[in-house]
Amino acid sequence: MDVEALVPEIARLLDDTLAPEERLISSATEGLVRLSERRVSARPSLLGESDGQRIAAATYLKNFTKRLMGSDNLPPEAHCKFRNQLVQAVLQSEPAVLKVLVEALHFVVVKDFVEKNIWPELVPELKIVVQKSNFISACDSEWKSINTLAILKSIVKPFQVVIYLT
Repeated sequence: MDVEALVPEIARLLDDTLAPEERLISSATEGLVRLSERRVSARPSLLGESDGQRIAAATYLKNFTKRLMGSDNLPPEAHCKFRNQLVQAVLQSEPAVLKVLVEALHFVVVKDFVEKNIWPELVPELKIVVQKSNFISACDSEWKSINTLAILKSIVKPFQVVIYLT
């Protein structure tokens, strides 16, 4: 499916999710759900001309990821591809959407890395990305150091133990 042809429709739906009218928000959400059921995937750079659209797209992706991780409807190859594309999006995202995309990635980390232990390459690959990130390697890298640290925090969070002192 030609994603580029759908960009204006997706942008309109994302704008509508930011509207003050509940009816418009519901209609836009249903439209985005219909598109997601058609297995339309797009690079994050294709969606959102404004920060509002980018945040709406990231929020929709987070909610979609939560639903997706709650089911086993995706074939393993597609699941792996989705997971890898989400990591790429987080590594290259702008500060406006970083937090929301990390929340989306957290659902995948919990399911694949923590619960199912089917993502053993995550930490070794993240180590390589950290070493090649823009602040660490002191070069113009496509990987943002702050984003790699946000991913690392998402990996560590499920193992965090809180100790309350009385």
